[in-house]
Amino acid sequence: EDDPWAGLAGPARARTRALGGALEALGLIITSVASAVGSQREERGAEGVEAAWRRILRILLLQILLLLLLLVVVLCLLLPAVAAAPAPAWASAEEELTEVVRGQVFSLEQQLGVFDVVVNIRMTVLALRDGLALVNPVAPTRECVELVQQVSARTGKGVKYILLPTTQVEHKVNLEPLARQFPEAQVWAVASQWSFPPFPLSLLGLYPKRITGFLASSDEGSGRDYPWSDQELQVKLLDIALPGAIPTPFQEAAIYHVPSKSLLVTDAVVSIGQSPPGVVLSEPRSLLKIAGALEGDGGSDPGAGPTDLVLQADTPRNRRAGWAKTVLLALFLSPSTVSKDLNEYLEKGFQWKEGWEATFRAVSSPALIVSPLVSELVFKPQAQDVRTWVDEVSQWPFRRVIPAHFAVAERAGPKPDGGRHR
Repeated sequence: EDDPWAGLAGPARARTRALGGALEALGLIITSVASAVGSQREERGAEGVEAAWRRILRILLLQILLLLLLLVVVLCLLLPAVAAAPAPAWASAEEELTEVVRGQVFSLEQQLGVFDVVVNIRMTVLALRDGLALVNPVAPTRECVELVQQVSARTGKGVKYILLPTTQVEHKVNLEPLARQFPEAQVWAVASQWSFPPFPLSLLGLYPKRITGFLASSDEGSGRDYPWSDQELQVKLLDIALPGAIPTPFQEAAIYHVPSKSLLVTDAVVSIGQSPPGVVLSEPRSLLKIAGALEGDGGSDPGAGPTDLVLQADTPRNRRAGWAKTVLLALFLSPSTVSKDLNEYLEKGFQWKEGWEATFRAVSSPALIVSPLVSELVFKPQAQDVRTWVDEVSQWPFRRVIPAHFAVAERAGPKPDGGRHR
């Protein structure tokens, strides 16, 4: 029980053992190259300085290439093993299962964050006639698998489908590990998956080798070949390319669950709640750190100044302030109301200016918004294609929107006159 790799599947364990073999092989390669260079030097004898430097540069370039090769080997062998590793004991405190529509739609949330900016990531579980559909994979920790099994026991249905409706990395990175947990499930994904460097995703352990089919609009091409009925699920695909020296594909499939009138999206729109999600509240330390010093609140240290880096008192007010600032950092990356001084951040943490409350009210008041990052970097350069996709999605009579992040938007749907979503 003390073996941290005891929960590894056979292939992941083999990959981990192979890592040692790869390191040994690299040592043999370097040794043989050095031996060959030494032999060549003995044969040629003394030579000019210029020729010697050329030989040294060739050796250095060869060593760099070998190091790069080693890095690729490590990524290919180690990432799948890490993904298959058993979840740590504290994972159960970071997951939450919510019933959105009784007996039909469930939300399984985990934490997702960088540094202290922690939000939620959601996998939606749909109960279809022939089984469960897991939409937008999350990390298959022990707690996650147990929660899915709870839904299965409650509905009397096993996992039938795993759907990846996006090309975004924080979602597709979980597809292969989740598919491994449910080997009988059919795997459907949008087609234009990519990686950088451009190695095969299955080689990196981020994409399963078994793909049942690709998600396309329900009324086009392969979209007519889905195993589920149009009376249960319908799909509309946004397929665009991000501008740049190397155009990057961006795909997102909107999925309409007909029985519950629920629209499932990934990153296209979000709904910002006034209070943090329960899964974020389960470990509020990050919220309290980002909250910083509030007017009239010296934090947990009564003698601290207004900008001293101390953990704020765990109060509802500080949690809400921390959540508001977390939202702004997640939506804007660098909001105008936070200091851009790196040294100041390293010494004191995030330092906020006046006006952050008004900015948070602006993004949290509407039922739905497009994240500023998605709007500026993805949608605006391809505005016409996005507008066409939104018009098509707005033909569905949905009553709620379930994004992959933040809150579920209830009573959000197309305008009665058939216009775009409100």
